[in-house]
Amino acid sequence: MAIESGQVIAVPIPAEHAANGDQIQRAIDQAIREAADQNIIGKNATPFLLKRVNELTAGKSLQANIALVKNNAKIGSDIARILADRRHATVGRSVHQSRAASDMRPVGTCENVHPMARAMTSKMEGPLMVIGGCAVDMTATIAPINAPIGHSSYPGRLARTLGGVGCNIARTVRQCGIPTALVSVIGMDPNGQWANEELKRTDIQTCDMDMAPDASTAIYNAIHAPDGQLHVAVADMHIFDEMSPEKVVAAIRRARPSLVCFDGNIPASCMRALAVECATAKIPAVFEPTSIPKSLKILQDPHILGSGGIRYITPNHYELEALDEAIFGKMRPVCGIAHVPALLHRYAQQAVRLTQKIPNAVVKLGEQGVLYARAGDSFVGALLAGIAVHGPANMDVLVDIAQRAAIATLASEHAVSSQITPHLLKPSK
Repeated sequence: MAIESGQVIAVPIPAEHAANGDQIQRAIDQAIREAADQNIIGKNATPFLLKRVNELTAGKSLQANIALVKNNAKIGSDIARILADRRHATVGRSVHQSRAASDMRPVGTCENVHPMARAMTSKMEGPLMVIGGCAVDMTATIAPINAPIGHSSYPGRLARTLGGVGCNIARTVRQCGIPTALVSVIGMDPNGQWANEELKRTDIQTCDMDMAPDASTAIYNAIHAPDGQLHVAVADMHIFDEMSPEKVVAAIRRARPSLVCFDGNIPASCMRALAVECATAKIPAVFEPTSIPKSLKILQDPHILGSGGIRYITPNHYELEALDEAIFGKMRPVCGIAHVPALLHRYAQQAVRLTQKIPNAVVKLGEQGVLYARAGDSFVGALLAGIAVHGPANMDVLVDIAQRAAIATLASEHAVSSQITPHLLKPSK
């Protein structure tokens, strides 16, 4: 079976049948001697021993064996039930169920909030909730070489980090000192266990996360050239199809968040349920598109946009163009928008059109600005933290906060820079 470790569980004879233990043991010893004397071996030994011990104990050994079988079945079923409960429970309820009640952090509390953030968020009605991808990032960087990268193996460095768009956004918000809840799904595989341990270090509320017993934890596996540029990547994100609309709605109703952010990793069915619930509960929802194909999920069901629950969207310019064409078709650019730099003419027009569907569009310019790779997640997370603290009115202040967070991560080797702290929420001017 290739099992390298395991556990042995010894099940005793129930106490009410254990009193005859010495008599039964003497009978067993006698039966073994008789079997040896009569040269009874192999497949004939067990039936002989059982029959002879039963005769010598006047049936008491049979009663004890029946009681032992029943006790085995009882303890085995108890173990199976507990394991099943762990498999289907949430991360917070299954993995942490042995922790003391005082050590649990239910969704909606403001424990361990930075003093500065506590003062600024005292009017928040609930935590900020992020619903989206939690993944393990496997990054390989090829060592400097004097030849083109071809079909071969190369020396280099490999790193495993906690990632996923939703998780990165949640970590940024939490590092800003804002109470944060993450709703996602990980597997019960080694990567999932590792991700769960890493999440514990973040102080993010995870009681509405699921562990899927039959799915692999999402993995983003990237290979970078020696200069750091992405060479190729493989993203296995199938596990997010396991997320259910019912659980998403239940999480929102339980936490009563002040703001909900969701990324493009979750299924369209969850997007619909989330948007309708947020519209009904008057909770602003923020959509981080994640990629061009995933950005178009919000068009798969008319209720996603039609509910009016999504109040903000944070696309990059590629996602903005894809959404604009999908919603409005190919349109000729309109020239002469006052006070808008030439570079922004096209994007400004597309963003204005998009606000017919989602009132607030914050567009990231990728390589034409300061953002690349995972710095965009820090931008969105800090933007959300800024909205939670300062409100949505002063967008200049919010974007400045978000840009400073993105710059911090841009200068870091981590998915979320450790330099992102509650002090970031102070306006720079």
